[in-house]
Amino acid sequence: IFQKLQMKEQKADRKRVSSHAAAVISGINGVQQVECSECGLHIPTNTIKRHQQKHEKDAERVRSTSSN
Repeated sequence: IFQKLQMKEQKADRKRVSSHAAAVISGINGVQQVECSECGLHIPTNTIKRHQQKHEKDAERVRSTSSN
């Protein structure tokens, strides 16, 4: 049961990531890369989620410092 829930969560994460990413590009050594919709960097598909989380974290940090 846990594996099924985990797989559903991974599929939802992939859908969320693909909606953020603009285009898939074939990069160096055949590694597929995705263009970040926020900063335009080309990032390997396996790290785009972590990269998006960094943008969210940075935005939260800016909001918290501007409110103080």
